[in-house]
Amino acid sequence: MLNCYLEVDFYYLYKPPDRNLFLMKFLLIRFIGLLLILLCTVTCEEWTNTPPVADFCCFPDFGNLKTVFIFNATESFDEETENWRLKVRWDANDDGSWDSDYSIEKKFAYQFRNEGLHIVRLEVLDSYGGTSQLTDTILVAEAIKDSVLIDPRDQKEYRTVRIFGKWWMTENLCFGKQLNSDEVFTDNDIAEYYSQRDSILTIDSFGAYYSWKEATNYYRDKVNGICPEGWHILNQEDLQFLQDLRIDIRNVFTLINSTGSLHLNFDPCGRYFWPKAQWDDVHRKGYIWLAEDQPFPRFSAWMYYNKSDTLIARSDYSLASWANRWRKDWDEYTFEKIALPLRCVKTDK
Repeated sequence: MLNCYLEVDFYYLYKPPDRNLFLMKFLLIRFIGLLLILLCTVTCEEWTNTPPVADFCCFPDFGNLKTVFIFNATESFDEETENWRLKVRWDANDDGSWDSDYSIEKKFAYQFRNEGLHIVRLEVLDSYGGTSQLTDTILVAEAIKDSVLIDPRDQKEYRTVRIFGKWWMTENLCFGKQLNSDEVFTDNDIAEYYSQRDSILTIDSFGAYYSWKEATNYYRDKVNGICPEGWHILNQEDLQFLQDLRIDIRNVFTLINSTGSLHLNFDPCGRYFWPKAQWDDVHRKGYIWLAEDQPFPRFSAWMYYNKSDTLIARSDYSLASWANRWRKDWDEYTFEKIALPLRCVKTDK
């Protein structure tokens, strides 16, 4: 007699009335000749649902009161529930009142009524009642207001923009006399600068490059410098505002550059080593003079940023790490040999 043996495992997910989940295991064994003997054993194992993982992004990542933000939770997932079955709901102000009902639609559009920092909350629900939440912060500005500043000293026009109650020039200052590459700065009560363009009438978006002495009229005014009356050199408080944007923006540079939502036009302007008439880091890194009332004028500071960093930092030549970034062919390490652009911000009255 020929004995044939066959073992097959069957699994069945069973949910009894008490809602506890069990895994039922059936074991089918043994063919003996023509006689089929069925033995059935049941093993019950308690099964725990894994809650979903909530995830979402926002486009754009910064805007104003006229912006319609699109929140997208399609990256949320769950081990037991197919993604398309997951349901989501949104609380756009994190005030405990949901702004949408549960829905399998993962995108949510919302326009904020108030400026400021808003916490947005997402809740994801799976097929077995499991939930998870995620919050993120969105910075909403007032509707961007722009204007034009006319410098009464030379009638030059500068575009300006108002952000959170403060007016910023959206262009670097270009005031005074342009020097040729073979000329040097002198203390003569005339603001002097270098430019990447030979023509005095036409300059590029980076404006004029001043030494720190020229920017402050040879240390006579290290707060307002040579900015128009009522405006001051970008300072630590202004820088802190930009740094605070890191709460919401993964890469602040994408917000402050010429295509960014703030319209500030901080593009990588580089720096100018005037003793040897050499441009450095243009279109790669940005340096803007930063007003600080330092006890030692040698330790002058600037705002630093580039395309890849997620930060906007304060740096100065007192930091030893910057000595490594000093070109060896520039000889002595000192800020006095560097010319940088100057940006002005309106002083609060």
